Amino acid sequence: LHLAMNFLLLALALATVAGAAVHAGARGIDGPLDRALASEQTRWWLACAAAGVAALLNRLVFDGIPHIPDEVVYFLQAGYLSKGALYLTGIPAAALDVISTSTHEGRWFGIFPVGWPAILALGVRAGVPWLVNPLLTAILILVAHGLIRRVWDLGTANLAGFFLATSPWLLFLGASFMAHTAAIAAGALAARGALE
Repeated sequence: LHLAMNFLLLALALATVAGAAVHAGARGIDGPLDRALASEQTRWWLACAAAGVAALLNRLVFDGIPHIPDEVVYFLQAGYLSKGALYLTGIPAAALDVISTSTHEGRWFGIFPVGWPAILALGVRAGVPWLVNPLLTAILILVAHGLIRRVWDLGTANLAGFFLATSPWLLFLGASFMAHTAAIAAGALAARGALE
């Protein structure tokens, strides 16, 4: 299934490039590219596209579930935080020893700070934990665009937004349950605040 999905995505990418070349004709793509770089709407299109791709990757590639131990612990923490608890109880001894947890007097804790799990808990509470990081990916692109726009011009900000929105690294992190996207968005927000 994954091989077929990869083939389909590559075929769609090739069809998109071929369609753009045919549509552009002998003039090339300078006109549409210039319009995209000069448009105030480009950042919104990029943010929405990146969120959509990250959400699709989460559902189709990662099957909407955590895959590595850190993600499992984040998900565990988000689960008990979403219910208003600060720890788990009633779990048999050594049941969670294989992942990064700690125990004290029968209470089980994830070892990570609660910032990202608390954000993820909002998605758990709403029943869409897989949507939290894709939305943060969109927010990150918008914040980074605004940050770059304060220092440079609109075209440069749109181009930087394009590179972020098409970065496989950012898109796959946005599809995961890891804390990286939230941390980068927080850093971008802090930098933006420092320039105010």
